[in-house]
Amino acid sequence: MKLTHLFPCALGALPLLCGGVDAQQQGPMLVHVQAGHGPEGTGRHLMALPDHRQYELLNSGVAFCFSNGTVGECPCGDSTTGDWGLGGCPPFEGRNPRLEVHGETRFGEVGGPHFARFLADFVGDGPAILLQSNTASLEARTFGNGLVCLGQSPRRVATTTAIGGAAMVPPGPGFDLSARFGVARRGWRYYQMAFRMPEGHCHPGAVGFTNAVAVLWD
Repeated sequence: MKLTHLFPCALGALPLLCGGVDAQQQGPMLVHVQAGHGPEGTGRHLMALPDHRQYELLNSGVAFCFSNGTVGECPCGDSTTGDWGLGGCPPFEGRNPRLEVHGETRFGEVGGPHFARFLADFVGDGPAILLQSNTASLEARTFGNGLVCLGQSPRRVATTTAIGGAAMVPPGPGFDLSARFGVARRGWRYYQMAFRMPEGHCHPGAVGFTNAVAVLWD
């Protein structure tokens, strides 16, 4: 599904009618990466990037596609630097929208106490959609008010409502996310969350994006 077809429906006026690693960043993902494995994007291995500002190692994934100029410039001229840039392009006078994944991303398993969940922050209030792609790029393309690093045909795997700037997928344990997301085999998948930008931005009412996250379903 092309982005131009996806967002006018999912985030339109009637959305309900539309079908640098440090000592503290430890865990299964770090062990996996240290063993020589990791996600790839456009021929470059994310873990081989020389600048730690280009990615951040999470316990259950790898965050990348930041608004700090490492993958491209934000379309509204609001690229950020330092730790504040480890997210998507910020809303008008706002914080950088951030996507993380927590828990155990186990292929074919219903989540228990440590169920996999995607957490987004600073994404406003209203509809938000989680996008998934089998590929990703380390050279972002601009769309609306944000940067997109997913492959050319991302698919919507979840629709939720952000409240108080935060959103979570799924809403709780008991879901086989790999099946719900249509993940047919083990391997890396790439995610970004899209949301409605507030009025007063350079493209009022346009869509914004969080950073991207690479997730290993194993």
